[in-house]
Order: sequence, then structure tokens, then C-alpha cells
Amino acid sequence: MARKIKKKQSRKDLLKEPDELLTFTEQGREWFTENWPIALIAVGVFAVVFIVATLVKSSIAQSRERLQTQITEAMNTYARAQQSETMLPDPKEGPPPDPIKMYEDASYRFEKILRENPRAKQKEIMEYYLASAYLKMGKYGSAQENFKKIVDTAGKGDIADLARFNVGLCMFLQKKYDDALKIFREIVDSGTATERASALVYGGKCLEEEGKLDEAIKYYRLALDAYSDVAVTQGLDSRIERLKMQTGKKGENVVSPPPPVPSTPKTMTPEAQGQP
Repeated sequence: MARKIKKKQSRKDLLKEPDELLTFTEQGREWFTENWPIALIAVGVFAVVFIVATLVKSSIAQSRERLQTQITEAMNTYARAQQSETMLPDPKEGPPPDPIKMYEDASYRFEKILRENPRAKQKEIMEYYLASAYLKMGKYGSAQENFKKIVDTAGKGDIADLARFNVGLCMFLQKKYDDALKIFREIVDSGTATERASALVYGGKCLEEEGKLDEAIKYYRLALDAYSDVAVTQGLDSRIERLKMQTGKKGENVVSPPPPVPSTPKTMTPEAQGQP
């Protein structure tokens, strides 16, 4: 059977055929002419989506920047309040700022941030500073509640350990000596060196306030022997000697008058762990 030979098209014939690109363009022009309302709506929707996405991205960036600014201002206010506690009166400028009012300002700032940003990444540290501000202001119940919340939610870690100590400190300042002593004993068993030293000292204070001077001496002695390089143990040797003299009076434990509680007691913060 004879094979059919396909005729090859000449260049002239190819040029006579309609151009595919031009044909597609023409078809598109015709479709747009017939459906221009739909096309305009589609273009408008795309433009709106693009603009909204850009605005949302910009808004998120601005919100994060604003949040960081608010946190920085609140922490700076807290830091200035701490500094004002040790400032001396200036003959030219008068008395230093009232630290209590500054702590109130800091607490208001932290409260506002936490209220408006409940899921902020810095929530835990802000809650800690808020509780510390309460403690400095003498609001021991509120401070204890907030520190306890951190202990329950933070699990393990430096901030949880610091919060746990301050729970005990709040109890001590509220004269809940038995409850505070339980916290301090737990810290002695599991805390860091500084936390153990502080827990032993405050545990001794709890016992001293309860009139258990012999036990208080044991706590102070253990703190002094094991952690003499920790600032919180400074002066314990003279305290021990004073208690020994009191226990030797007629064989009875004579409780010394409790030391005055400062209006802004030292608290352990993530930056520095304070002295009693």
C-alpha cells in the first residue's frame, strides 16, 4: 500500500493562518467587553485584599512596637522607684520622689498592659514585677496572690523559684509565721544557694517571732556556716550572740521586740536578689 505523503506547508501558507497570541488577545478583549463589570469587581476585590493584608501587617508591627514601649516604660518606672529608696535629700532639689507613689505608677502601668494584652509573651515577667510592686507598696495579700499565681503557672525555673520565696516573704510580713516557715523549709531543700540562704534567714526570723529562739539560732548558724559569702547572712553572728544571751536568762526564752517592718521591704527580683 502506498504511503501517503504529508504535504509540507510553505512559509506563505503559515503566514496566512491566524496568529494564536493575537487570537487569544482578541478573545480576551471580547470577553472583557461583554463582562467588564465582573472583571472590575475581581480587580477591586484583589486590590482590597492586598491593601487589607498590608494594613494588618503594618498594624501588627505597630502594636508590637507600642507594647514593647509600654513594657519598657513600666519597667523603667519600677527601676526609678527602687533607686528613689536609696536617694538622699538634695539641698537644692529638696526631698527625693516618694517611692510608694512611683511603685503605684508602675503597678498601674503593668495592670493596664496585662489587661490589654492577656496573651503577651512577656506576661510572666510583667506579672512578677506587678506582684513585686504590690509587695513594695505594702499590699502583702495582693502580692502573695500574684506570686502564688506565678508559682502555679510557671512550673520550674528561676522566676518560679523567686516567686515561691516571695510567697513566703509575704506570709512572713503578714505574721503568718507557720505558713511562711513551711515555704522556707521547702526552699532550703530544693532552692539555689542564695535562695537557701535567704530561706534559712527568714525561717530563723519566723522561729524567732514565735519565741523558738533555740531553733532560730540553729537556722541562723546553718545559714552563716554554709552561705557566709551571701549578703543576706551578714550580721547573723551578732544576732546569734544576742539570742544566746536571751536564752540564758533564767533558762527561759525571752522574745525580743520584733524589728520594725519597712514600708517598702526588699524583694527578690529577676535582676537582683535583695537583702532583708
